[in-house]
Amino acid sequence: MSRLVSIRFEVALAVGVVLIAASVAWWVGAALKRPLDAQDMRIDAADLGSYAAEGDLLTTRRVGVSITRSYSRVQTEMWRDKIEEMVDKYQSREPQAQVAKYFGEVRALAQRLLSASDDVTDNFVKEGTSAAAASELKQVELDARELKSRLALTSD
Repeated sequence: MSRLVSIRFEVALAVGVVLIAASVAWWVGAALKRPLDAQDMRIDAADLGSYAAEGDLLTTRRVGVSITRSYSRVQTEMWRDKIEEMVDKYQSREPQAQVAKYFGEVRALAQRLLSASDDVTDNFVKEGTSAAAASELKQVELDARELKSRLALTSD
């Protein structure tokens, strides 16, 4: 009799865990499909500015002075992955109607940053530096700050 109760308990527990997991998966899926609002884009514009500043630092680091080549390569790859995630986000999501004009600007900024990251990555592989990439990264950082400020003025 004790074994039967144990089996029933385990089955009920398994069903409960499956229901909780399904609920969490549904909630996460719904959140990922939600249109982006001004607050989302403000955060993303700030992130893009931070990524641009990080990229500028990556372009000016000198391998061998204070960091190893492998460490710098890993940092560059991780930085580029974050940028790619942002670009993917703006290719797969839609904005709320009242902030649609800013959506295109954030997406274009993310694309510019991805293009600059290609230059940084290529120059890293060639062991060179690119003044053009550094200049573009600084401009993206400034543009991201300006866009974040304009988004702050919008009402949610």
